[in-house]
Amino acid sequence: AWLLTYNNTAGDVSPSTGLLAVYVAMQLCERVSVYGFSLVDSRWAADMKDKGKRYHYFHKFHDSEQLRAHKHHAFSLEGDFLKSLDDEGKLRLCASRDRCGVVHETTK
Repeated sequence: AWLLTYNNTAGDVSPSTGLLAVYVAMQLCERVSVYGFSLVDSRWAADMKDKGKRYHYFHKFHDSEQLRAHKHHAFSLEGDFLKSLDDEGKLRLCASRDRCGVVHETTK
C-alpha cells in the first residue's frame, strides 16, 4: 500500500525512520501499538513548520530550519497510511490521551 501511494506522489518521498520502525515492529511482533505520531498535525496542517508544530515530540523547540532537512518526508501520507493500518486492525494507533496498551489494575 505504501509503495502504491508513494509512486503517485510528486517528487522524491521517503518514509521517516519512525514509519520504518513501525514496519519492523509489525514484522517482529504479534501486536503493535503506535504512540508519538501526531496525526492531527500531520493530517490537517499543510506545513508543520509554518504552524509552529514540533517535528520530534522530545525536542523542546519548534522546528523550523531543522525540518527542511526532512523535506522528503510526506507526513500527511504517513498519517493516512498509519490510519489505514489502524482501520484494518493491523496495528493500534494511540492518540495523545489514549491509554491503549495499558493494562488497568481493575482488568488484571
